[in-house]
Amino acid sequence: MNAARSAEAFAHTEITDYLLGCIRDDWHCIVFVDDHHLRGCDDPFVREVLLFGHDGTERVFRALAFGKRKVFGRVRMGCDDLARPSPAPVPR
Repeated sequence: MNAARSAEAFAHTEITDYLLGCIRDDWHCIVFVDDHHLRGCDDPFVREVLLFGHDGTERVFRALAFGKRKVFGRVRMGCDDLARPSPAPVPR
């Protein structure tokens, strides 16, 4: 991503608006997501996801990622799930 696009990200109040704009401009976006936060898994697990499209009527991103069985494939991620802030980490 070029510097102009990176700087533009900070002007948006919602990360999903920025990502949707990039996809509309024919960009693909790599994001890192915490499955613990998104899926309610027991252990934190950060994975890389390639966003390549979206369904505007359902507010769902189309993406490629490794699934739970470590098989690479297509996944769907809700825009609202991706925009939800992570809870503060719990000290151990």
